[in-house]
Amino acid sequence: MDETEKQMLALEEQYAALKAKRDQEMKEIEMKLAAMKKTTTGKAANKANKPQENQTLTTDGTILDVGSSLLRRQFKISGQIGEPGQTEKLTFVSLTHQIDSGLQRGYKERDIVDAITRSISPHRSYVETLSDLSLAKLRKVLRVHYREKTASELYQQLATAYQQPKETPQQFLLRALDIRNKVSFASQEADCEINYDFPLIQKTFLKSFETGLRDDILATNLRPTLRLQGLSDEDLMKQVNELASHQAERQSKLGTTEPQPRSPRVNMANVEEEKRKGKFGEGTSTRLESSEGDRLLVEIREIKSDLNSLRKSVREVERGNSSQWRAKRQVGRGCRSC
Repeated sequence: MDETEKQMLALEEQYAALKAKRDQEMKEIEMKLAAMKKTTTGKAANKANKPQENQTLTTDGTILDVGSSLLRRQFKISGQIGEPGQTEKLTFVSLTHQIDSGLQRGYKERDIVDAITRSISPHRSYVETLSDLSLAKLRKVLRVHYREKTASELYQQLATAYQQPKETPQQFLLRALDIRNKVSFASQEADCEINYDFPLIQKTFLKSFETGLRDDILATNLRPTLRLQGLSDEDLMKQVNELASHQAERQSKLGTTEPQPRSPRVNMANVEEEKRKGKFGEGTSTRLESSEGDRLLVEIREIKSDLNSLRKSVREVERGNSSQWRAKRQVGRGCRSC
């Protein structure tokens, strides 16, 4: 074996040794990395299962959110329940909306009843002394307190609603929407005799609003919008506001907002009076006298003709009655042969 072959063999042995050492180091690094990943995963799992400051760990390993539980027990009604008609107090619709919102968020009926009781300012002692006060019973008491109408009465009010003389189309729309919502709320009551579904209420509302508008042009322009399927309240408000503004601007430009003054009626007495006062000129008074005079002459002639006809009719009736009376006087008593 020459010198060159010996060098190649030594290099091959050195390469094999380096490769084996590298593989050993790589294996050790992979083992350390796997151990570190396992340790990190275990810490994260323990941290996730560890309860926070506002949480408690139950015996079965589940976590109970104490803050959420306290929040549910502290349900409050926004506002005060006062006498009907007080603008600064809660309305029945607003109160019903808060009750439904609390039920949807998962609050218990007992918590909602307690919150409503705390928000009552008049006659609170009566509600507090009621035994077994349920949410349905409390809603009946509140309906009587607010003097709310039944669903049938509200539906009839919605069907016959119309725009008041001093009411703008926008105000009429908001009032009709309020009545519509009241019908929907009243229909959801447990003791409601007739339950009106929302599609029927919406159809009645759109028809009543269209037929109740005082401006025929505005109602005609709104008709295509009111016929749209799935029309939202926001789109309807926007369309009514735009068309009403355009109509008001048009009337302002044409000068039709104020009623036109009527032309005064002139008769002979007024002409003579104004002529004496000197308000009419000579030619004007002459023309007025001639036109009014001809009209009065025609009317007088017609009245005279009617009077003459009436007199002739009366005379004929009187003559007939007189002849019958004389014939009766001439006939004596007894038989005709005597």
